[in-house]
Amino acid sequence: MREIRIEANSESTGSMKLNYICITKDVLAASDIKKVLAEDFKNWTAPEGGTPTGNLTYPAYNIGTIQSAGGTIYGDGNVYYLNYAYLTGCSYLKLVGTPGLALRVLMNRITDGGANVEVNPVIGNDGTVIVDLSTYDYVHLNAIKLGWGSASGVIDEIGVHVDGIDYVLSGSGELNASAQAALVDTKAMVMDATGLTNTEAMELSLPRVRCFQALQREERVGQGRRRHLCLCQPGFGKRILFPHSIQLYSRGCQCEENGRPQLRHIRISF
Repeated sequence: MREIRIEANSESTGSMKLNYICITKDVLAASDIKKVLAEDFKNWTAPEGGTPTGNLTYPAYNIGTIQSAGGTIYGDGNVYYLNYAYLTGCSYLKLVGTPGLALRVLMNRITDGGANVEVNPVIGNDGTVIVDLSTYDYVHLNAIKLGWGSASGVIDEIGVHVDGIDYVLSGSGELNASAQAALVDTKAMVMDATGLTNTEAMELSLPRVRCFQALQREERVGQGRRRHLCLCQPGFGKRILFPHSIQLYSRGCQCEENGRPQLRHIRISF
């Protein structure tokens, strides 16, 4: 928990009744979905094979706010072909929101004002809808809008399933049930922890893990490269990807078979 804050107008007089105080605990959660955020939307040098220019695109990011028919939820309302979120390698897009919302998912425009791919999903009664992306050679998301005939409503979350990633760890604080289950899932091969937001050192306990190798993983971003630390479990193949600023601390003895440091506990600090 970060803080409890109660605000009031100091210029007003009279009595006030406080009905309740809601406390939200910070948690570290795990999901098979990675959120699509405003910073994922960029201006590119080309519609295919380009690199980000670094120019600000000021995309729409109307998550959690009521939108009416025709409104832009995410991306560029003009669907400019060089403004998009690069989602190639993602098998599906998941949207969470008001049941019955009719959507327009606009992507893969390759010329200014030219043709694009449009998918028209409708949010189901469970508040979610899945858009299959597996059939496209590449996925450049230009915009998500409400359909012209749609009722008003709210989109609470936009996410993607990234091929090859079993769990996405995000947040900070106490591990909730989903994170605890992910860390002991022996079938999971890859976990992405780049969404962790803790500002103080924390500790992840990894049961039944005998040892890890720490490797550097580079990802090309624009004209430069972004580094992640990749922990590989020898003999088992499980990987956990962390941000470049992580620090690791080993505990316990050396592995008997190969002499590599044993990392049953991983302390993460940013």
